[in-house]
Amino acid sequence: MVYLPDYGGTIDILRLLNLSARTPGVAQVPGPILNVPAFKLRPGFGLVQVPNPSAVTSALSSSAGFTLVFVYRQHRKSLGTLLSVHAPGRVTPYFQVASNLRTGQLVLHYRLTTDAKLHQNAWSLRPAAQYVNSAHPNSISTEPVRRPGGLGWTFVHLSLNSSTNMLRLQLDCQPAREQPVAGSGGRGGARALPGGLVPHMHVPDDALVYFRQEPGFKKKFLGSMQVAKVYPYATTQHSDWTCDGYRLVRQTQ
Repeated sequence: MVYLPDYGGTIDILRLLNLSARTPGVAQVPGPILNVPAFKLRPGFGLVQVPNPSAVTSALSSSAGFTLVFVYRQHRKSLGTLLSVHAPGRVTPYFQVASNLRTGQLVLHYRLTTDAKLHQNAWSLRPAAQYVNSAHPNSISTEPVRRPGGLGWTFVHLSLNSSTNMLRLQLDCQPAREQPVAGSGGRGGARALPGGLVPHMHVPDDALVYFRQEPGFKKKFLGSMQVAKVYPYATTQHSDWTCDGYRLVRQTQ
């Protein structure tokens, strides 16, 4: 069993929003992590702007990198925003992570301090065939949406290592998959651009943070959410679920 050390500064989005069964548009439902409430977010749920957004923006631009953890069950063939950061009055995000079950991808959009472009990295949300036929052949379903154990939940652990400028995704209990940040040298250290600049995440101090949708009710996440956390540092460990090989074990907190 692996536990994430508590270095402080953890941002629990669901707690910040003070979600409960009494919140309009929300129903409490059973989740895969025992003793932790999970919430079904109905279309009418409108509490989407996260209080104290500077805590989230500071974490995403931390010199120690960041980690995002989500545990969710999403409506089939839907496109849903998990977390989105925008300048006031702007629709185009500075930072956004979305789950697209139409294409079967987790998509990360972000801006860098070295240019004005909106960059993108994407990872497949479908279990890879080489992981299905492993030492635990029945642990990961070949269904595109169903997750380990038949629970229907997706477990996402996405981190940025600022020293190497590598993005690392651990999906459920599959082996981690890494991708370099746009414009960086990837593993072995961030590559300086002409003039000595090194790309870093650009998130304005006055930005607004939205949970489960963009401003204007676009790309609304439909489904249930049990964990939505931001850590102001990179970690390769996760505390919200336990893996036995490639098999996900129901976790108790």
